[in-house]
Amino acid sequence: MVGATATVSLLWDMLARSALFIACVLFGSPAARAEPDAFVFTLEDLESQMLDLPEGRAVTDEQEPTPQSPSPALACPFGDALTDAARRRGLAPELVIAVADAETRCRHARQRSPKGAIGLMQLMPATARRFGARDPWNIDQNIAAATDYLAWLDARYRGDTALVLAAYNAGEGAVDRYKGVPPYPETRAYVRRILGSLERSDPSSDVARARIAPVFVTDVADDEAAAGEPADGE
Repeated sequence: MVGATATVSLLWDMLARSALFIACVLFGSPAARAEPDAFVFTLEDLESQMLDLPEGRAVTDEQEPTPQSPSPALACPFGDALTDAARRRGLAPELVIAVADAETRCRHARQRSPKGAIGLMQLMPATARRFGARDPWNIDQNIAAATDYLAWLDARYRGDTALVLAAYNAGEGAVDRYKGVPPYPETRAYVRRILGSLERSDPSSDVARARIAPVFVTDVADDEAAAGEPADGE
């Protein structure tokens, strides 16, 4: 350990200087008589030469790295296909991958939701048809239609990532009706989750800088909010 090595070295230095001082005194060295303090090693000297560490931190050979949340891109088997589709449409690949991760953990291409959303990107059948997917179970068609839809939403909401995500989850009709992120608990949690994932994976990203608070809708009756349900992109 670095701290132990430094301390042992310092103690040996103290002993050597003390022995030298004693020898000089015994043999009548003029230097020892003239400047005895030069050979005195005090506790203050020891403390002043100890390693300067933050309070409460122990010295180790290597500091433990700060745990980081794994990036969705690293865990996504379809990452290359999603990245390619995103770039073809001028979208941030990390956004598309984060959506796939939120929808199906980016791996369940044969999943159908209780509401009928299909495949990796959880497209509703009508949305899949609208954006050209004749077979939404086909992974390539599913990704193509989903990224077409995300690009369309991105243009509609002028790059407002929070609104794009809300519309993908609850439908653009709900976002337009409430003029912001709808007051559906599922949709709000969905938007927060993806924005948080983007910020953790790349805080400097323009997509990660989106802020959800300014577009939250609050002037709506509680019973109306409770009755509303996301339509999974429909």
